[in-house]
Amino acid sequence: MNETNETTPPRIIRPDAALVLAHEWTVDDPREQREAAEDALAGGPEPGLLSRNVYLGTDGHTVLRYSQWTAEANPGERGRHYRRYRSFTATGPNPTPGIIVVVRFDTDGEHTARKFVDTLFETVPGFTEPAREPDGNISSNFHLSTDGRHVLNYAEFVDEEAHQRTVETALRADDPVPRMINETPGLVPLGFRRFRFYRAAPVGIREHRNHE
Repeated sequence: MNETNETTPPRIIRPDAALVLAHEWTVDDPREQREAAEDALAGGPEPGLLSRNVYLGTDGHTVLRYSQWTAEANPGERGRHYRRYRSFTATGPNPTPGIIVVVRFDTDGEHTARKFVDTLFETVPGFTEPAREPDGNISSNFHLSTDGRHVLNYAEFVDEEAHQRTVETALRADDPVPRMINETPGLVPLGFRRFRFYRAAPVGIREHRNHE
């Protein structure tokens, strides 16, 4: 079964997506941004490709491609290889995300990457109790690169204003998450970028979906 919907963001938590490729690049202006997005969607179906999704940065210059693959796939497209590690979804109804925030970290190895994410989920309010997350934060999905040296959080928000409220109320220097990040040896925060979903490519393959 093909779950891809060309007009809505992908379902991040899916058991058949054993591999994720994420590739981010910049162009000169919004016109080139849309041209680059169309080019990124031009590739045809490939064995094991579950979804290929493109996003436009709110800065008017950045493009993100996020694709999901089965375990048997051997992707030919450019992008860092990740596996989704841990996710949380806020309680209650989950609307379609209006904004995607991609947060990146470098690490000195897989142990640090896993320890960082595990500590967030086990000790920081909002991860331990998703209902306490600020209004508008739909989900956070932490991915670890296959070499263990990079962490990517694909976070879904209702809109850009909801994320800005989170920045202003929960990501100040003395708040739990920034403090924990700064106190984690071997972890280097690289900041975040905001994106709007542009479109998904029709992948045109049969998928074998397991029940969650």
